[in-house]
Amino acid sequence: MEKEEFISKLHEALLENMNEGAAMKHVNYYSNYIEEQKQKGIPEREVIENLGNPRLIAKTISDSNVGNEESHNPGSSDEYFGGNPGTSYTTGWSLINHKGSSLTSKLVFWGIIAFILFLIIGIVASTLGVIFLVIRLIIKLIIPIAIAIAIVYLVKSLKK
Repeated sequence: MEKEEFISKLHEALLENMNEGAAMKHVNYYSNYIEEQKQKGIPEREVIENLGNPRLIAKTISDSNVGNEESHNPGSSDEYFGGNPGTSYTTGWSLINHKGSSLTSKLVFWGIIAFILFLIIGIVASTLGVIFLVIRLIIKLIIPIAIAIAIVYLVKSLKK
């Protein structure tokens, strides 16, 4: 399904349960969302497929607006669907399950995870390295001092 068909079906379904103004707010939001995702390099078909059935989206919006169809402002920050594909997001008015994802987003996600793990391992290894360096320096200082004290003690005890 292409964007125009998706938007048309969504608009038509929304008009069954709300006025034109309220429906257009939602239609504009989804239209902008699709464009934003396309600008991120996600193919239009994939974005629309991840959104799901426009009639189901309209039903979810309508069900959550029962008695107050202007109660929610589409496009507000709690509705932004950016993030990891495959994750369900519950907003004030809908539950959207992003199924599937692009290879690029998976690679970025796992790349970030790998970077964080390497960063943590590096910090731990560096900290342990510093601790062992300090211990070695202390041992190198303590042993000669202990030997010197022992020699002084022996010399004093032999003089007596």
